[in-house]
Amino acid sequence: MQFLITGGAGFIGSALIRWLIQHTEHDIINVDKLPYAGNLCALYSVETHPRYHFEQTDICDGQMMAHILSQYRPDAVIHLAAESHVDRSIDAPAAFMQTNIIGTYTLLEAARNYYEKLTAEKKRNFVFYIFLPMKCMAMWRKITPYPRKMLRMRQVVRIPLQKPLPIIWLTLGTALMACR
Repeated sequence: MQFLITGGAGFIGSALIRWLIQHTEHDIINVDKLPYAGNLCALYSVETHPRYHFEQTDICDGQMMAHILSQYRPDAVIHLAAESHVDRSIDAPAAFMQTNIIGTYTLLEAARNYYEKLTAEKKRNFVFYIFLPMKCMAMWRKITPYPRKMLRMRQVVRIPLQKPLPIIWLTLGTALMACR
């Protein structure tokens, strides 16, 4: 099985990639633009592993995301890429909106187009996972722009697509929620 993981050089993404390489036989495609929170040093232990591939790309680049999906043909996308530092959401809200809202939408469109070209069997097994720290957001909703942008990202994902894409929400501290 092949996983395409966005934001794989971040704290959660790098931990997930290291665990998957060490404990499974899955191939991993790490897509990260390496902003301030990206840290390839956290992936030093897997960077030369034959099942690990790194693509330095912005999820806002729809053509590049379509190319990466077509090239690697993943069985699942785990979307962890996000601007997440609360202080930066106050100082530079445009970057947050670009990555968290536009980037998520762009990635979803690329994944949907990829999904439509899959065989029936591959479609049955394909999943798009998205991680949102929803439990913490109630506390921040009135304090900073970050949770508002994360909620907007969640709304973008719920925009009705012409053709469905299997989406599973992974939320911190809550149960998994499946959406179709």
